[in-house]
Amino acid sequence: MEAVDKLDEALQRVDPIVRELTAADPAELRSRLTAVESAKMDLMTAYTMNSLFWMFLSSRGIDPKTHPVRKELDRIKEYMARVQKAENPDARDEAQPSVNKAAAKRFVKAALSNAGDNTGQEEQTAKKAKHSKQAGTPKSASKKKKKKKSKKSD
Repeated sequence: MEAVDKLDEALQRVDPIVRELTAADPAELRSRLTAVESAKMDLMTAYTMNSLFWMFLSSRGIDPKTHPVRKELDRIKEYMARVQKAENPDARDEAQPSVNKAAAKRFVKAALSNAGDNTGQEEQTAKKAKHSKQAGTPKSASKKKKKKKSKKSD
């Protein structure tokens, strides 16, 4: 019975607000609101109505978790988050990944130092190839000639 009392209490708090909203002329009410406030009011109204329907289903013994009203409530929550994000663009979104600047600096530094090492090795390899071309013979051929000369002198 405690749950029914809590529901009754909650409905009594919501009732005057709903009555005030339904009594006011929608065009006149919207004229006093900014675009963001108007969107918030529409979302609040939709969320309230769907929440009340959720409670109605629960009171009838129907599981609202399997009812399409759950998807509708999730959709409304998503739009509420969008409005809040549009209202506070400076607020960081928790779902948005952040960059660890110190780790990024280490990655870049390591990549640049490795690139520098590889460039140095490439330059040394190019110099060796150039030097052997200037000699006119490959290294293995020059070694064979040296061996032949050393055998002749023996």
